[in-house]
Amino acid sequence: MDEHLDADALQRFRSGAISPAATAAAAHHLATCSECARRGTELVSRAAAPGWLAHAVAGEAEHPDDETIVALAGDSLDGEQRRAVENHLRVCETCRREVAELRADAGAFHERSAAGTPVWRIAAIAAALVLAFVLFALLRKTYAPVDRTGQKVPPIDLRVERPAFLDDLRPRADVQRREGQHAGVETSMTPVGLVVESQTPQFAWTAEGRGYAVTVLEGSHVVERSGVLTAPRWTPSRPLRRGQIYEWQVEIHGATTRIIPAPPAPPAFFRVADADSLQRIEDARRGHPGDHLLLGAAYARAGMQRQAEQELSLYLAQHPGDAAALRLLQSIRRW
Repeated sequence: MDEHLDADALQRFRSGAISPAATAAAAHHLATCSECARRGTELVSRAAAPGWLAHAVAGEAEHPDDETIVALAGDSLDGEQRRAVENHLRVCETCRREVAELRADAGAFHERSAAGTPVWRIAAIAAALVLAFVLFALLRKTYAPVDRTGQKVPPIDLRVERPAFLDDLRPRADVQRREGQHAGVETSMTPVGLVVESQTPQFAWTAEGRGYAVTVLEGSHVVERSGVLTAPRWTPSRPLRRGQIYEWQVEIHGATTRIIPAPPAPPAFFRVADADSLQRIEDARRGHPGDHLLLGAAYARAGMQRQAEQELSLYLAQHPGDAAALRLLQSIRRW
């Protein structure tokens, strides 16, 4: 067979709906034609794609290899190895689906054999099952998400670790406090201990006074002063630098003047999200609209904890059985 296999031919080959001679010719062509092999892989990926995020969250290194998946589907694993793989299936939707699909295909094969299906037809079905195993193996190694234009985009690593810079944003206080509670006075400030997306974030606080003044510092250098304010909120007129940690404080003018935060509470720090992190967030939002798992992971990598929790909670409301996503959400909440 010198001609390329079109989509219909690939589909019929995969389903075993062609003659033994055609099956042999198609199998030989796929083994020697990288273009048709690639399109065959994409054909399978369109059906398998909805589970790729759960696969990535679980971590590639944690998945059983393809031979083990096939062995489990054929009930040829036993002992400790079988128990280990079955434990993995309890938390991995991707591998669980693969085993179920392989068992379903094998069941259909045996039913047709028992019903007296002609030998040539059984041979074609068997060839299709072999192709399915091969494509599963290839898909596990090469799958990348596809955006709305049909173009592949670089896969995003969803194995999220707590960003180290959060330690700098959240120094320990000498006493237990809620965010922004200072020196026994019920006061809140925001942003504190957070990563903000905007370069001109709004500062807000609840301490009462006749007037206020905000100072923003980068290290020991004053980068912004608000002047006298009459409302407990303020937005800087000039953009702050991306990827930079800032400290801020408020002068509260009343019968006396005091400054918050006040000891023993730590200083009020925040970070402006860096450009690379925001680009990953935008890529996730544009390429996969409505994909709360992918977007939540991108927010988490940027250190934007609250946004990550919100997106992952939305995802879990739609997919309550996704144990990997639940573990990711729980770990982010502990940050």
